[in-house]
Amino acid sequence: MTQLYNSDLSPFAGRVRVGCLYKGVPLELADPPGGLHSEAYRAITPIDKLPVMTHGDLVMPESQVILEYLDETHEGPSLLPGTAAERARARLLARLGDLYVFPPLTTLFGQLNPKYRDAAVVDAKLAELKKALGYVEHHLAGGPFAAGPAFSVADCALPTVCFFVDNFAPVFGLTEPYAEAPKLRAYLAGIAAHPAVAPILAAQTEALRKMQKR
Repeated sequence: MTQLYNSDLSPFAGRVRVGCLYKGVPLELADPPGGLHSEAYRAITPIDKLPVMTHGDLVMPESQVILEYLDETHEGPSLLPGTAAERARARLLARLGDLYVFPPLTTLFGQLNPKYRDAAVVDAKLAELKKALGYVEHHLAGGPFAAGPAFSVADCALPTVCFFVDNFAPVFGLTEPYAEAPKLRAYLAGIAAHPAVAPILAAQTEALRKMQKR
């Protein structure tokens, strides 16, 4: 059995769960022993982030690496299908989400309280976010799937990252974050109903609701 140290709110753990649903890979979810940043968890992974996969004797962090490992070691439809160009585009789109879309959001999370909000920081990070969404828009295939005619690692990654765009950009006044990214808006609306994606977005929504009630 493949085990995943998981948080339902994490977009990176979420992409692994999307991929496993799509491929039909059985996955056992677990909380980090002792909690995130505990000595017990750091003994498993000194990187001290989520997710981490264990599969037999293998202990593997980093969601994209986990996805590609599971894709190579399990039957089911490939998460890197199509031509070499389509596979490269799929990897690229996943990376754009990681390297450009999510980082400004992490800074904005620290600006949620209006009492301590720095308007200059918010404006700068919203500008970064809009630019990043433009990068994704530019490279999208333009159909129901991000990278080409088939579901791929990009479709595991982008919805779980853009969940945070949808839920947090409006808090800072960016009520139409995809105004200049119509292909991305349409893509996200469609992929949200995919049977491998919808349950994970629902789990993220519920996890966010619980966090906001604390």
